[in-house]
Amino acid sequence: MQEMTVRKIRIGSGLVLGVLTGLVALLFLIETADLYYSGLAAGGDIYSREIVGRHLTRLIAPVALWLAGAIAAFVIAVKFPAPAQRQKPDALLVLARMKGRIPQGTSADFLQEKKRYGRFELVRILLWSIAALVSVAGGIFSVVYLSDAAHFMAEDLSAEILNLVKNVLPWVGAAFLLFIAAAVYEQVSAKYVLASVKRLLVLGKGAPVAQKRQLDFAWMGSQKLRLAVWLALFAVGAVFLVLGILNGGAGDVLKKAVMICTECIGLG
Repeated sequence: MQEMTVRKIRIGSGLVLGVLTGLVALLFLIETADLYYSGLAAGGDIYSREIVGRHLTRLIAPVALWLAGAIAAFVIAVKFPAPAQRQKPDALLVLARMKGRIPQGTSADFLQEKKRYGRFELVRILLWSIAALVSVAGGIFSVVYLSDAAHFMAEDLSAEILNLVKNVLPWVGAAFLLFIAAAVYEQVSAKYVLASVKRLLVLGKGAPVAQKRQLDFAWMGSQKLRLAVWLALFAVGAVFLVLGILNGGAGDVLKKAVMICTECIGLG
């Protein structure tokens, strides 16, 4: 079968499954809203087994149709596999290989290009460093905040959770955005840095390549080391789990979980 026909079949099945998925999600939201608002109007237990079951029964046919569509899409994907496409080598991988071949040129053009290349590298290092520092600072602040029992003495669980979010979430969000910015910059600038490295290779052709000292990290890939790390983490987790059960922490977690769940569905 022609490649274009296979591609159309795969795209068509994906679109159909996407439409069915959106339809099922929409119907589920409609039934959930109907259950909630009709129950508020009528009063009483709106989440009884009979009422919830009646609303879920209406979704049996759409869900069955979605399952049929998912199975059909899977069969089509197996029957008509995607044509093999030759992918371009990743710019970052090519760049990592070529960086080690930059010679020690002395011409004015070479030094000017080396300075331009250095600016790209400086911005990249700064972005990753700032992201790492914010992550470490946020982790330390979060541990200190969570370790202070005074922050969790109020009876209002919602207020405690809100304060926790206000104090911890900004750090998490800032670190997340900084790491995204660093990754995006590195990916976007890769083609410009690669072009700069290629010019350096041309301008410095014949000059000796700087020999950089390579650190041997082969021991980090040792199977025994990985096993020891996993066992150590498992032991630490088991110890904290036992300590939490002995000091009554499991009961506190269960109570808070129940309160959160009941408040979310309007029963708290």
